[in-house]
Amino acid sequence: MGLYDTDRPSIGVSRPRLPGLLVCLVWLAGMATPFSSSAATALYDVWEIQVTNDKSYGNPFDFREIELQATFTSPSNKTYDFFGFYDGDGQGGQTGNVWKLRFMPMETGTWNYTYTWTDGTTGGSGTFDVVDTGLPGPLQVAADNPWYFETARGEPFHFRGLGFQHWQINVSRGIVTDRAQLMSDMQKDIDQGYNLFQVDGLIRRCASPIESWWLECSEAGKTRFNVALWDGYEEILRFANDRQVYIFPFAGMFYQGEQYDFTTFMVFLRYWAARFGPFYSHMGWSMTWEWTEVLQESYVNDVMTYLDSITPFPKLYSIHDASRASFASWMGFSQRQQQANDVFKGNCRSCGQHGGVESPHDQRPIIGAEDIWEAPAGEWGFPRNATEVMRGAWGDVLAGIMPLYSEWSTVAGDVFGKGTGKPRIKILFDFLYSEVDYRRHQSLNSAVSAADQQVASGIPNEEYLVYDQDGGSVTLDLSAAQGAVFQVLWLDPVTGTRYPQPDTDGGSQITFNSPIAGDSVLLLRLRTDPQPATVPSGVAASTN
Repeated sequence: MGLYDTDRPSIGVSRPRLPGLLVCLVWLAGMATPFSSSAATALYDVWEIQVTNDKSYGNPFDFREIELQATFTSPSNKTYDFFGFYDGDGQGGQTGNVWKLRFMPMETGTWNYTYTWTDGTTGGSGTFDVVDTGLPGPLQVAADNPWYFETARGEPFHFRGLGFQHWQINVSRGIVTDRAQLMSDMQKDIDQGYNLFQVDGLIRRCASPIESWWLECSEAGKTRFNVALWDGYEEILRFANDRQVYIFPFAGMFYQGEQYDFTTFMVFLRYWAARFGPFYSHMGWSMTWEWTEVLQESYVNDVMTYLDSITPFPKLYSIHDASRASFASWMGFSQRQQQANDVFKGNCRSCGQHGGVESPHDQRPIIGAEDIWEAPAGEWGFPRNATEVMRGAWGDVLAGIMPLYSEWSTVAGDVFGKGTGKPRIKILFDFLYSEVDYRRHQSLNSAVSAADQQVASGIPNEEYLVYDQDGGSVTLDLSAAQGAVFQVLWLDPVTGTRYPQPDTDGGSQITFNSPIAGDSVLLLRLRTDPQPATVPSGVAASTN
């Protein structure tokens, strides 16, 4: 697909929600001349120009032979160096004379740019205007609590993550054949409130050129790229930008068993950064999965440090699935693998496969990227059903981990659209973000009984959130909260039904009896209004 396809939104093209945004396109034969446009680009959206170069190059993808380089100057006079990329015919075709230069503006006002070619071909310059249309911009580590994310505007990002790992299996089996189906499925999930997607399976190993970043598997082929595939992946990033949701690749750069010489891989990294870097929706760039099985720690640091050094935009980098202390200079968040089929296994911040999450990353955002994949066959200890998914997810949340639900199976047709745990995850997120001051919570497991299958988090003397895996009663010591009055609310994590209870006074040890048979969630909140309301015991509230 190409930029001018009418069945998909183009970067910056006027949208119902973002009127008046146009991408700047310039076609110049052999050289560039100054260009400016009255069409405005949205703050944090993708600005782009298109330039032709009629010279013949042995490998136009390789920056060591030829590169389009640029300097951008912001309205506040900050400068950013970046570079463009060869794009075949500019519409998804492999051959042509088209290069593109993209940028994500991080200030409103008039920007200036100049660009040159490394072989001395005449460059050019121009200006473009940036206006604020309300896009959230890239995610960053939250200022109010580094366990979580916020947008570039400083607004809390309430994580609702979903994994599409099953696409990797589906594509290889011929169950899925196009990205339109992926985006259709993704839109349904966006309508349900999901806002971050772990997308994989679009890129297969080098031996499958239909779905590979590369055209061929030879050493020379590792610096020549499949333009149509990269263009198709951008279709998904445009989709995400337009809908203000985020995409991160579980293992996006190469297939686990196919490693690359660092010098050669630099060509790939620059192409990746030039094409994908300006999309604010694209985050968490990760080289491959379970890196400890195939890569040296020093190699990971070399690659990710280099990628960070050439990308001028704020990006959160990551790698699956072990976070080493030496990654501190570039790692933005952890992708943890801690298969959790009960409330205890994921209820920790430093745990995980292959060495887990080392300091300081245990005090930074952690996504449970492979904690609650639903696998009916129980592969590798994954939760097998809705109950195990639910318990694993609540255990994650009560440790400040962001759990990402996905369907998974090595057995064809075993899951794929049949996952039973997904509704339970929605109940969790709905409750957490509507009722709980979760961003101020800390682990309070010492306040409850592990023997009674309980874990807890909260703000001492202000708020307590308890998950009881087998139901029954919960005893909390509120002796230090003398004179305080607490609201009491039970949640059925299976149905979403909420059961308000009469207020209770602090100042002593209190036992709370669940009105729910089976797994239960208890929330105590310090009441601050002067006249507490009394709710009859056992009355069920709505599930909303």
